[in-house]
Amino acid sequence: MSSKISSEASMDCIRRVLPACLVMLSIGWTTLAVCGPSDAMIAAAYRGDAASVRTLIDKGADVNARSKVGQTALMYAALNGYREVVQALLAKGADVNADANGMTSLMTASQNGHLEVVQALLAKGAEVNAEADGWTALVMASRNGHPEVVQALLAKGADVNAGHDGWTALMMASLNGHLDVVHTLLDRGVNVNVNAKRKDGSNALIYAYLSGHSEVVQALLAKGADANTDANGVTALMAASRDGRLELVNALLAKGADVNALDDGWTALMMASRNGHLDVVQALLDKGADANAKDKHGWTAMNMASANGHADVAQSLAKNLFAKNEHIRHLRTFSIISILSVVALMTLSLYYLARKRRISSPSRVR
Repeated sequence: MSSKISSEASMDCIRRVLPACLVMLSIGWTTLAVCGPSDAMIAAAYRGDAASVRTLIDKGADVNARSKVGQTALMYAALNGYREVVQALLAKGADVNADANGMTSLMTASQNGHLEVVQALLAKGAEVNAEADGWTALVMASRNGHPEVVQALLAKGADVNAGHDGWTALMMASLNGHLDVVHTLLDRGVNVNVNAKRKDGSNALIYAYLSGHSEVVQALLAKGADANTDANGVTALMAASRDGRLELVNALLAKGADVNALDDGWTALMMASRNGHLDVVQALLDKGADANAKDKHGWTAMNMASANGHADVAQSLAKNLFAKNEHIRHLRTFSIISILSVVALMTLSLYYLARKRRISSPSRVR
């Protein structure tokens, strides 16, 4: 009889403990060892069970206990956005700045856009500029496009220019086309460096135009981004011209992009001409692009357009060259006439001056 009771008791224990242990297994536990209150609390936090978390803490669970992979209950709750669980843990003294491999609860909540959790953590003193291999909560939130989280972090003093391997929050947002985050960083970030560069010369503007985010490019330019910035010699205007992005080309030209900048002898006009982007070619020519410029092999933009079968582009370039040559011829003719006129006037002036002197001189007495 006692054996039967013991067996039933064991089964009852298994039924009670197994669900928690299975959850632990799914979050990195490698063994179904004896599950104590702290282990069960971590499992409850992982699945968002605030009531069980409170009960287990009251029964002696260590609020800062860690799973086999080093995570605390607060980290799991923050990761999954369980605000009530987070608040319960914080109220019981959970370490708001505990980390696993540098990753804090604030970072995981920020990267997943859990605004209420972020606010709760910040209210309890979460370190807003903590780093994990250079990654901060702000960089993570910006990369994933969470403007409200970004705003909350900035309000608590997040360093807008910090970043992983040179990647700032602005670069991340620009690369991924998160216009609302870009605006938030530019408008609310203190001393945001819009022209900050990584080691290879890339910056927010370059990432935005390489990814085709025209509105982000314009937002950056409006806040003082350098229109002539380049990465390994390639300027934003060159890349936009090469790819036929007329809107970007016009935006860059309006902000003073150098229309005749060179990259290994190549100009924006050459790149647009080679790829047959007639509207871009015309926009560049209207801003003074040099159609006579030659690459290191002596090829002009018209040569490139012709060689690639872009007859309309070649014709546009030819008209531009003809118009310029006509203008030059007119200038030369005008210059020659002007010079001759000046010479004639000087000669006439000298003649009258000499004649006047002869008339005014007294007759020689013999």
